[in-house]
Amino acid sequence: MPNVRIEEATREHIPVFADRLRPADVEECERAGSGPLATLIDGFDKSDKVWVGFIDDEPAAIFGEIVTSVTSNTAFLWCLTTDVVEKHRKLYARKSVRILNWLLSRYSVVYCAVDSQYIDAMFWLEWLGFGIVKEHGHFYIMAVRR
Repeated sequence: MPNVRIEEATREHIPVFADRLRPADVEECERAGSGPLATLIDGFDKSDKVWVGFIDDEPAAIFGEIVTSVTSNTAFLWCLTTDVVEKHRKLYARKSVRILNWLLSRYSVVYCAVDSQYIDAMFWLEWLGFGIVKEHGHFYIMAVRR
């Protein structure tokens, strides 16, 4: 079985992941208005916590949480993935469930945004239990509740 490691991200991780993002993730960044590097820097700066995931020491995913409301106990999750995820789709899916369950143990609602044309990401999010709550330009705001 492949070795999976998740650790807290540092700024040094940003260019490593920016250079390896899947083409659909790059397109999602561009449709949001910036390239991968700028998107990751912005996500890192706005997040309360950012993690990176490695599979067999190769960069697989970078993701962060932004606490949107302490009083209503909600957070916004973002995630960008590399070509490594393509090689380990089932493993990535299983780890995603564990991470989401951990987030839902901390927050009553977790939100995310996804490019409406990124069908694979939409399928993955729906599989995790997210549902569309509103449209925002080319993006859907999705949520999952505890």
